[in-house]
Amino acid sequence: MLTTKNQDLWRWEFEDFIKVLEFGAEKHGKSNWLDPNGKKSSFVQMHNSMFHHLSESFSGHRIDLESGLDPLLHLACRALMLYTRLQLGIKHSEDNPGQCVRV
Repeated sequence: MLTTKNQDLWRWEFEDFIKVLEFGAEKHGKSNWLDPNGKKSSFVQMHNSMFHHLSESFSGHRIDLESGLDPLLHLACRALMLYTRLQLGIKHSEDNPGQCVRV
């Protein structure tokens, strides 16, 4: 059960998550990641972005130089975006057929 303290914590985390989404929308276009051939939305590009932000975090960086937000927020957004694309069956023209198969 969420307490008032926990609810405030979740609200703060989701506000930061939304800031990452807004930053991405300004940079790449609103809902670009849902476009089948959206900029930086292929299976490989999504993973490259996640690895990049994971590496930033692993190296101790708490601030992404471009957005000013925590790299882990970028990682979480990309993971959710890729998961959503896979669930919806959205494939990029650069994706290999076996990369986007739901098991």
